[in-house]
Amino acid sequence: MGGGPCVVANGGAPQMYETSVLCDHPVAYWKLDQTATFEVPDASGHGHDATLVDGVTLGQPGIAGSDAVKFDGKTAELIAGDVLDFPATKSFTLEVWVKAAQLPLGSAGIVSKSIDGTRTGTGDEGYSISVDSAGELRADRVLHDATDSVVGGNVELGKFTHVIARYDGAYLALFQDGVQIANSASALQLVGNDAKLRAGSYGGCCRFAGVLDEVAIYDQALEDGQIAAHFAAGAR
Repeated sequence: MGGGPCVVANGGAPQMYETSVLCDHPVAYWKLDQTATFEVPDASGHGHDATLVDGVTLGQPGIAGSDAVKFDGKTAELIAGDVLDFPATKSFTLEVWVKAAQLPLGSAGIVSKSIDGTRTGTGDEGYSISVDSAGELRADRVLHDATDSVVGGNVELGKFTHVIARYDGAYLALFQDGVQIANSASALQLVGNDAKLRAGSYGGCCRFAGVLDEVAIYDQALEDGQIAAHFAAGAR
């Protein structure tokens, strides 16, 4: 894991949140604050730029006074490249702010890099955060239809919640609003896949309806204090 919580300089709330993320060294960071373009730069500096597709609405109210993007739950998604597989038991953290407009009939992907095994014949592969029809959050690591999952929390319609999935090489944990809500051992040896990294859908289906903001991905397991500091900065 990384060091202790970031020390964030005084400034406006959006700038303070961005600083809290960047000083923990994400490998991809999509702020989703653009108001005139569907091309989404990677604010981490690692070049993992993304594209917003189809039914999105720009310039929606986001966290900490920033702008965000609304996804229509039908065709909208953010698509990056075939990047950030986190193979074997590589540590990672997925972070996103979520405001659901409606809940899915089954489940909806929030952040995912996953492949449908019916296409490859080898079984599903990858990782994801999703929300189900009851508003319950879920994080998965999947290898050939073997799934390690953690489930918990609740997404309240029309209200932002801070969601993190953290994998430290041994345990998969789920956090909501800075607090750990689920934790389970996970030893699956993931393999690389050719799926695109996405937000707002699960492998190109099962789309999310609502607003997403400040999507960040790390190639490390953030510490509890870092996660709590990000939530505190975004909830200002």
